[in-house]
Order: sequence, then C-alpha cells, then structure tokens
Amino acid sequence: MSADPVRDALRTLLRRTGHTMKSASLAIGRNETYLYQYLTRGMPKVLKQRDAEALAQLLHCNVEAIRHRGERPAQEIPAGAAPPPDARVAAVPELDVDAGAGLTVFNDEYPVSTHRWYLPLGLIREAGPVNPDDLRIVRVRGDSMEPALSAGDRLVIDTGRRIPETGQLCVLFDGNGLVAKRVEYVPGSSPPTLRLISDNPRYAPYTCLAQEAHVVGRVLWSVHTVA
Repeated sequence: MSADPVRDALRTLLRRTGHTMKSASLAIGRNETYLYQYLTRGMPKVLKQRDAEALAQLLHCNVEAIRHRGERPAQEIPAGAAPPPDARVAAVPELDVDAGAGLTVFNDEYPVSTHRWYLPLGLIREAGPVNPDDLRIVRVRGDSMEPALSAGDRLVIDTGRRIPETGQLCVLFDGNGLVAKRVEYVPGSSPPTLRLISDNPRYAPYTCLAQEAHVVGRVLWSVHTVA
C-alpha cells in the first residue's frame, strides 16, 4: 500500500500501547482480522465513525489522529430534494436490489430506486478515469464481506468497468445471485473460471465459470450508513 499517515499513526499507537491488530480488533467488537485488513489491504478504505471512536478510547488518543477526513464519500438526499446551490456534484442512482439478495436472473438493467446520492465531482476525479454517468449505488446484504462491508452499507460501483482484475472487489451476478466479492482468475482453467472470495473467513471461496459471471461494476467506495 502507498504511504498513509493515518494508518501509520494507528500502527504507532498500537505498538506504544502494546496492542496487536487482532487484540484491538476484538476490543472494539470487530472480527479479529478487521485491523489487519484495514492496515494491510486498505479495506475498508477509511475507518467507520464508530470504529474510529472506539479505537481512540482504547488507544487513549484524539479520534482525529486516526480518522481520515471526509469519512463518508457520499450523502443520501431524500427523494425529490435538490443538491445545495452551486454544488459541483453528480446525482448517482441507487439500484433497487441488494448485493447478496439471491436474485436468480441476471438483468443488465436492474431497477433504480427513487434515491439519489450526490457525490462531489472532485471526489469522483480522484478515482481515476470515471464517467459519473456510469456510477451506481448498491446495498450490501449479509455478513460475508465483514469486516470490510456490513449489511446495509452502500457500494459505489463503476458500471463502466466490467472486466474483473485479480484482487478487485466487484459486484457481479455469479450464476445464482448478485454478490459483492473479490475476484481471482483460476490459473490454467479451461473454460476460464473465476474464484470468488469473501473477506469473512467463515465463508469459503467458490468458483464459477467466467462466462456465467456478469460483472455489474467495480467497487470504488463503500459507504457506512447509520440506522
């Protein structure tokens, strides 16, 4: 991973206080691999508010020292509401389906709900060559991607990027349902086969034929939603 002063600060605080990534993860009520995933794999991209506050209390530090600015990259706007005047934003529609909902039919044009999320254009540009018109929001269902993703979280996906690359987190139809998984190609497989991997170690990886896996989009960000 590239240099990240917030992650570096957290590593330093863990060492100074005698905590391991595993012990600190369990202390804040998370899966034992939560901080390992966060510090070494960059997932989640930023700490959720509740986790940052719990860690700050555990490590006796100011929460701002271990929290990225702009933790929530998107803000939900009620149906019918308009964005703030002069806001340079893109209105991103939310698909009316869940990743993990057990859909049995792939539909390249999933229904869109009435919700729109307004994302700053500057933030979108930071993700690289992304067309704002290709962005969609998908809800997460289930716990197979814990600790990175929790049920009810939203995923910002780029539907313009549908060719999976090894290690990427994608939303895809796996032949049985719509899921959010990390994708790997099985070396030497014929016909080409994908291995779909969950972050939660309780869920074993499984495979599907590449021709049966319809990638809806690559995940750019996850957004934690507070009930």
